[in-house]
Amino acid sequence: MSATSLASSTLALDPDGTRPVCVVEGFNVQIAARRGFLVVSDGWAGERRERRYSRADRHLRRVVVLGRGGIVSLDGFRWMHDLGVGFVYLSPDGDVIAASGALGLDDPRLRRAQAAAWGSPAGMAVARELLRRKLAAQARVARKLGRDVVERRQALITAAVTGQLEIPGVAA
Repeated sequence: MSATSLASSTLALDPDGTRPVCVVEGFNVQIAARRGFLVVSDGWAGERRERRYSRADRHLRRVVVLGRGGIVSLDGFRWMHDLGVGFVYLSPDGDVIAASGALGLDDPRLRRAQAAAWGSPAGMAVARELLRRKLAAQARVARKLGRDVVERRQALITAAVTGQLEIPGVAA
């Protein structure tokens, strides 16, 4: 199988359907910056692959490492940081071992409005909608993991949508 077809099989789109996510898996993974490109090498034994991402394209959003062992160079981290590409390294159990990403919006007016909305009916409506979306996305992932996980998540989604989800310290 060629490097191009292997690479396309491990790119996924973000939930918003825009920029791709590079999934790095296998043993002895390597991520480094070389000649302006982010070079990602991964795979198993005879099924190794190498992908290159250009600074000019600017369409890579995140690198998710599921591999076991390997190297991420400081230049690779710098390349990702400069272009706002997030990085996540997950253990086989799904625990986050390392993560980095671009800083979010820093707008004092937004922070004040969020603080003022806490506990208000409008704030609770926004919180419920955010939780509903988050839990719905988690349920999509859980469908791949097993049925009982899906049923528990679905119950949480229903509680969030109907306003019956109890949040400690906040009145419904």
